[in-house]
Amino acid sequence: MRPRRNVAAAFAALASLAAAPAAFSQSDTRPDEVRAMVAEMLADAETRTSLLQSSAGAGHDGKFYIAAPDGNFRLNISGRIQLRYVATIRDDTAPSPDPLVDSVPVDDFVTGFQARRSQVIFDGHVFAPELTYAVQLQANRTGGGMRLLNAFAQYDLGDGFIVRWGQFKVPFLREELLPAWRQLAVERSLTNARFHQGRSQAVEVGYAAESFRARAAFSDGFRSINTDFDAKPADWAFTGRVEGLVMGNWRQFRQFTSPRGAETGLMLGAAAHMQAAPDTGMGDPHSRFSSWTADASFVADGFNLFGAIVGRHANKLPGSSDDFGYIIHGGVYIAEDVEVFARWDHTFNGDDFRTITAGFNYYVHGHAAKVTADVQWFLDDAFAGGSTGVNFLTPTDENQVAFRLQFQLLF
Repeated sequence: MRPRRNVAAAFAALASLAAAPAAFSQSDTRPDEVRAMVAEMLADAETRTSLLQSSAGAGHDGKFYIAAPDGNFRLNISGRIQLRYVATIRDDTAPSPDPLVDSVPVDDFVTGFQARRSQVIFDGHVFAPELTYAVQLQANRTGGGMRLLNAFAQYDLGDGFIVRWGQFKVPFLREELLPAWRQLAVERSLTNARFHQGRSQAVEVGYAAESFRARAAFSDGFRSINTDFDAKPADWAFTGRVEGLVMGNWRQFRQFTSPRGAETGLMLGAAAHMQAAPDTGMGDPHSRFSSWTADASFVADGFNLFGAIVGRHANKLPGSSDDFGYIIHGGVYIAEDVEVFARWDHTFNGDDFRTITAGFNYYVHGHAAKVTADVQWFLDDAFAGGSTGVNFLTPTDENQVAFRLQFQLLF
């Protein structure tokens, strides 16, 4: 940037010097006045060049943007695409939920392409850099209709404090809070799919310091995305999460991976949630559930390891229930841009359900252009709880296997 400013200033100086003899010959202008005029023109050239190189106008600095010259208004426009190929193999019969029927027939080989995520994001700030906003839209993978994901505003109060309001993910499971683009495997774990918080309309306050940060939210409850104020998920819901940095820096934990050359880092986290359903005059007026989780993230030179445990207690008619799950995954770089990984996750509420996942990432241009391939092995049978998002089909007998290949592009 500095050479361009110097060039502009030099041209201004040359123009001034060229004009100086004429000024002397046609008037009684003194040398001091000429020097002052040259200095003024140099300053003007520097100012104009600086404005051209500032965030004013439009361009690309990691995101496409439009910005005001004074820096108080900015709109970023970005897009994200994940295209996936899936081949699922299972037995041609599966357990039946009907106790009078032993099994039901199913398709034993299901394969095809999936536009898992196609998103456009608008974010930036208005009036001042402290007041930020984000709107995130996603095309449904079935039908292609647009769906609102995030829509929130946030204000930086200073001294590490922020307040956010709108629709976003409340602070609970770390695996869910990290964007889909920064995961290790093709998709988040089945344990996450069963316990995750999803998005909600909420108000959240946060605090961040050098080695500690915390967030607390008052919301409409887990997974209440795009609902009106009179919807039934919850009368009230509170969520809180704390994280402590033992080693390293916060930036390292914006993703699970840890490239070669990265410094060692360790972060610990814990969160809790409680919500109560509305009293509709039907069923249990005191229906409520609570969830908790704890996790640890370790990163080093070309190596990463993550573990989390989660529990949920539901109190409703005809009685209470408890569910638990845990996940462990890790990755190691075998080349500068190639990482292999493995994951084990396990959910249980009387019946165990276990999944093994293994694969590799090829970072063409970091997360912005990445190829991921993995294999999922679902060890147990199930007649419900399937999800095409995590590429698990039900009903199924034991040992369903899914082969997945995905390319993602961020722009």
